[in-house]
Amino acid sequence: MTNDELAQDHDEGDGVLVVEPVHDYYLHVLLQMLELDGADSISMTFNVNGGLVYGQMVNRDAWEKLWIEQVDQASDFAGKVLKELASLREARRDDEEDELSRFVHLKNAIFVTGGTRQSLGLWRGPLAQIAGWSNSTPE
Repeated sequence: MTNDELAQDHDEGDGVLVVEPVHDYYLHVLLQMLELDGADSISMTFNVNGGLVYGQMVNRDAWEKLWIEQVDQASDFAGKVLKELASLREARRDDEEDELSRFVHLKNAIFVTGGTRQSLGLWRGPLAQIAGWSNSTPE
């Protein structure tokens, strides 16, 4: 089906075409294992638009806790709001299980592009933007 045919099909109200990105099976398995075993991290390098990002991949809960701590240090108000939102999310966790596997989370992240190296600290990126990956870091 061409783009014109897709647009025409959409215009006629026959339905909406949703195209889900294809995620790397093995990376998805690593993410699921980290979600099950929350204490661990694994060294990872990701090829993303514009360069490489690498660091320690952690599960979403570990990343969220660190992120909230950082925000709380910068702003008491924002930290309190995020803590409250996190507790509300925890109460309805079953509704969000699909979201967990759509992102990767790094701590001690570093972004490299060309000859530039930038420390990011915490990093969250969508799986759909990862073009390649490795179980190691350049350091």
